[in-house]
Amino acid sequence: MDDQTARIATTACAIWGAGISTLLGGVKLWETFWKDRLKLATTYSFSDQSDAAHEITVVNLSGVPVQICRWSLAWMPNSFRWFTSTIDVTPQEGAGIFTIPPKDSYALYFKEDSKFDWSYRTTRHRHLDLTLHIFGRSKPYMLKVYAGR
Repeated sequence: MDDQTARIATTACAIWGAGISTLLGGVKLWETFWKDRLKLATTYSFSDQSDAAHEITVVNLSGVPVQICRWSLAWMPNSFRWFTSTIDVTPQEGAGIFTIPPKDSYALYFKEDSKFDWSYRTTRHRHLDLTLHIFGRSKPYMLKVYAGR
């Protein structure tokens, strides 16, 4: 094999290696930033009846389990509403630890003393936010539950 043939073979192998490593790097970036990212959603059911409970369901849409160490619920002012106050409606008895398995859900029930007001006066210029503090994350994950009026 002469020098010309050896250089062509070396260049072809280098191009092949660069292409394979770029492809594998792209797959790893997709896994890290898209496939394994945390995706949560909420649904809710509020009732005016005294014997029925309010229910907020947190749905884990990702493929990894999520462990919640603390949560809170509050009526937050809408954008540009500087004089509207925040109303915390987190129940006293528990905003505790729970785990949501992958592709599953967890329901939060608010009965009797823990039921919160969702009348027009309360919801005007506010939205209901569920703040989840997740193990291993420095920033809380905020979910809008109810858009208000």
